[in-house]
Amino acid sequence: MARPPGSSIGRYQIQDFIARGETTVVYQALEPESGAMVALKILPPSSARDPEQANRFLRQADALARLDHANLLSILDYGREEQVPFVAVSLAEGGALEARMASYREEAAALSLVASLASAIDYAHQNDVIHARIGPAHVLFDAQDAPLLTGLGRPYSAATGGRPPAFLAPEQVQDLSPDRRTDTYQLGALLFELLLGHPPEPEPEFKPEPGFGPEPGFGPEPGFGPEPGLGTDPDLGPEAELGPDIERGPDSGRAGLPDDIQAILVKALASAPEERFQSAGDLLHVLNDSLERRSAAAPRTESPPVVPPPAEAPPEEPAAEATAADETQGQPRTKVSVAAVPAPAESAPQHAEHPPGRDKNKIWLTAAVIGLAMLLTLCCLLAVFALFEINDRLREPVATAQVDTNVRSGPALEYEIIGLLREGEQATVYGVSLDGRWWQIAFDAGRGGVGWVPAAFVTVDETGNIDVIPPPTLTPFPAVFASATMIGILAMVIPFRSH
Repeated sequence: MARPPGSSIGRYQIQDFIARGETTVVYQALEPESGAMVALKILPPSSARDPEQANRFLRQADALARLDHANLLSILDYGREEQVPFVAVSLAEGGALEARMASYREEAAALSLVASLASAIDYAHQNDVIHARIGPAHVLFDAQDAPLLTGLGRPYSAATGGRPPAFLAPEQVQDLSPDRRTDTYQLGALLFELLLGHPPEPEPEFKPEPGFGPEPGFGPEPGFGPEPGLGTDPDLGPEAELGPDIERGPDSGRAGLPDDIQAILVKALASAPEERFQSAGDLLHVLNDSLERRSAAAPRTESPPVVPPPAEAPPEEPAAEATAADETQGQPRTKVSVAAVPAPAESAPQHAEHPPGRDKNKIWLTAAVIGLAMLLTLCCLLAVFALFEINDRLREPVATAQVDTNVRSGPALEYEIIGLLREGEQATVYGVSLDGRWWQIAFDAGRGGVGWVPAAFVTVDETGNIDVIPPPTLTPFPAVFASATMIGILAMVIPFRSH
């Protein structure tokens, strides 16, 4: 039974019903203290009364709440109120991708979207979480149309049950455990459907390599994850329609795609996992390369220079007109008017009284003046050239984000996230990390005025005069706590000993 609007779960006030998934019910709720709207997921009464299901639900919420990426749906809060386990996540106001598929048919738009999702999946893999349910219903959009990936923590297999994902990898069809390469397959399948309008044709079965499956301890327990329906009906859409036995569309349309995109799809959708991209980071690298090539090849529209018409010769002066036919093109050249130049007057005869060395002095003086003028001209040209060179050297390089990327307080994932540099945004570059994998950029002045972004996600226009900057010191929490404790003990002991 759905909870009525106006009822509360802890501090959250139910506003509206969103969807009922396989294991949870999702509501739109208000957090009165902040005024923020959230999507509130709760276990239905039958599951909430089962201690094993309730505890597993909260354990998975705790594991996923530690993930922090610009393209992952954030877990804001979780807990238990009146014996009802709940999870509060960001409300995706922009709806789901399955309602926007036609908007991403253009190559650059599709590549950019999948690159953002690959960045999020690569981050999840680094934190030992796989998805294995990637599809249009699990890609949502916030109010600024930034993509948000949901559905983490509940890899599909026939053993765990549930609705099959939109894109089943061959190993999932054979009921083998998914791993990181399952996610790269599903990202490739999503790119395929965005560009061609239908999912890829299932590949033939493969013989799994020895030891195939996820690494030990890789990924949360099955049975948890945001359900389809945060912005869509969970009983409709591709995840309810596509299963391993459903016949999919023909694969012939791929031949019309550019060579670089075909190469990405062939590798990502390989039947054998060992022939695919071995990580989402590898896939992200080639997606960004394709985006950069398209950006560099885009034509630039420039206005043609305005050429003023030739000035007409004064009517009182005779003019000689010259035209010539272009021998190669067969078109007449532009007619040029040349004003008549009067013939020079005859020089007066030299008088015998001028000294014979006076003309030689005039020649030497004229040559000296001409030489000095040439020297001054050369100096001016050199000065102008030097100014341009100095200006180029002093010009600060600029970083441009290729995808939405987190800005951190230092050049490593251990540093805190202080903001987000969205795709296409630019920032001045101050320096580079010791290993060359992070750029220091101008950022929020309230946080010191600088931040760090990964070099893989941005492009920098000038890299020849950038300083190498050591990372800021990370002070571990236990050391701070120990120092504070010691100071407190000394503050109590010193007065005591004085008595």
